[in-house]
Amino acid sequence: FGMKRTREDLGNDMLSWTLLTFIPFVCRLLAVCVVVSVAWGGVLLVTVWTIPWITGHEAHSAESGQFGDQFGFANAIVAALAFGGLIWSIRLQRHELSATRSEIVQTRHQTQEIIESQNAQLAIQDSRANEAAFERVVFRLIGELRDTVESLQAIVPAQRVVPGNAKPVAVEETIHGPQVLSYYLDSWHREYSLYLSMTEDIISTEVLKHHRELFAKAFWNWMNRGARAALGHYFRGAYHCLRVVHDWRGIELETRYGFARIFRAQRTQTELRLLFWNCVSDEGWERFMPLANRYHLFDNMR
Repeated sequence: FGMKRTREDLGNDMLSWTLLTFIPFVCRLLAVCVVVSVAWGGVLLVTVWTIPWITGHEAHSAESGQFGDQFGFANAIVAALAFGGLIWSIRLQRHELSATRSEIVQTRHQTQEIIESQNAQLAIQDSRANEAAFERVVFRLIGELRDTVESLQAIVPAQRVVPGNAKPVAVEETIHGPQVLSYYLDSWHREYSLYLSMTEDIISTEVLKHHRELFAKAFWNWMNRGARAALGHYFRGAYHCLRVVHDWRGIELETRYGFARIFRAQRTQTELRLLFWNCVSDEGWERFMPLANRYHLFDNMR
């Protein structure tokens, strides 16, 4: 908008300058012609009236006409001089218009360069402001995810030795924070081991590639038996954090990978394993797993 308005203003300024310079020029030229005509007429009038007085006889009209005709060449000279002055003035006017036009073009180029420089500076400022906002949001989400882990709480069965009893007594106890994650990971390990006839870790084998749907269904059923209430908010927070890193506009790819590495570095092995199985489930396979693979979330999982 600024560039369009500047060009229109330059065109209007050029038209105004032309009118303001051409009209005074015409007025001056007319004034010169009037002065020359009056002066020449005065000379002829004085000449016509003084010659009879000098010669001592009255001039007849015919003689006066012949006498006036003798000065016809002067009219031609004056007309030629006036025409020459007009040509010279037009040429001078053309030079002035050419110089003014060059100055206007130069001014327009300078204005365009200034506008482009300002736009570039604004783009840099916008990019820095966008990066700063991106950093604030991502670090806030990482902090909220850490607070989510600390706020986890679950009531789980346990056994306690009571003095006087030979056998432990079954009781319930409340666990908090990372202990909740460890408890549910152990619970899931016992669950999926029922589907295998081997003892090695499922993550380090090829079984998952051929039986993902089986384990996805098993994980879904296990989550619905009580783990969803404890872990659902954590899984959604982790997914949303990577989603923001991936979807934020105007951020370089290397910067995205850098923040993804920060996110990964703050996850424990327990968290990574739970996030992995959440990605294997039907809920996470379509949305969470592509992000995890893109940003190498499970590269350091053991």
